[in-house]
Amino acid sequence: MNKEFVCSYSHSEEFTWYVDTYDFQPTLLTATTRARCRFCSSEMNDRTDKKNEFFLELCKLCGFWRVVNLRGLGGFRNGEPQAARRGVAKFYDIGALDVPVADLRRFLIKHPHHISNVNPYAFEELVADCMRSAFTNCDIIKVGGRKDRGIDLIIISTSGEKYLAQIKRRSNINKSESVHVVRQLNGVLFRENVAKGLVVTTARKYTADATKETWVTTPHGEEGAWQSIELYGFEDIVKWLDLPPCEDDEPWSSFTEGKVLSELL
Repeated sequence: MNKEFVCSYSHSEEFTWYVDTYDFQPTLLTATTRARCRFCSSEMNDRTDKKNEFFLELCKLCGFWRVVNLRGLGGFRNGEPQAARRGVAKFYDIGALDVPVADLRRFLIKHPHHISNVNPYAFEELVADCMRSAFTNCDIIKVGGRKDRGIDLIIISTSGEKYLAQIKRRSNINKSESVHVVRQLNGVLFRENVAKGLVVTTARKYTADATKETWVTTPHGEEGAWQSIELYGFEDIVKWLDLPPCEDDEPWSSFTEGKVLSELL
């Protein structure tokens, strides 16, 4: 039985945060020592908006967060109760289909060897999210599913070039990806009349035959046309995981009314 779990703080609860004020400013904003996460003991990262209406503490290691509404604070008060929200831990089996992508990505940064245990369909979502970080000048369109006809992602560059991608989550990352998946994608490229494609696999390497078939000629046109396929494997995915996400995962945004909370220096 798979006993690896991904911790998510996408769910939250209300609580009361007691704040001390000094000269119309909450003292927690001027503290010289940051708080530590109650779960993993890592240092919390502090954020606030331009008007200091909301104050957020976020653990970048495990994702725990808490945010307080600072409106109406003033004077010299000790233990002033303020409305607040905090993340509530929920655990997902790493092989679950509904595991949140942001939390799965955070987990795999620390435990990349568990990538082979991810649900294949959740893995497609994960790769799409990572590729948005890796190829910021492209539109990444998720297609995959049981009737995807061999296309899991469509990548369109700013110049208009289209790439078709196949995503393969293998249970054995040490087994080489075979030529079969490259030939299959070449057939899809021919069918869709698209010149370029990508294969992304959890396998650490490709067979020599697979590499040879990444550049083929087709009977399109009078002199034929070239199709090319780029190959990405386990090490590439690990690098993508660690890239900054294109969109911040902010489960506290409804409480903070969507205000931008910037990191305090």
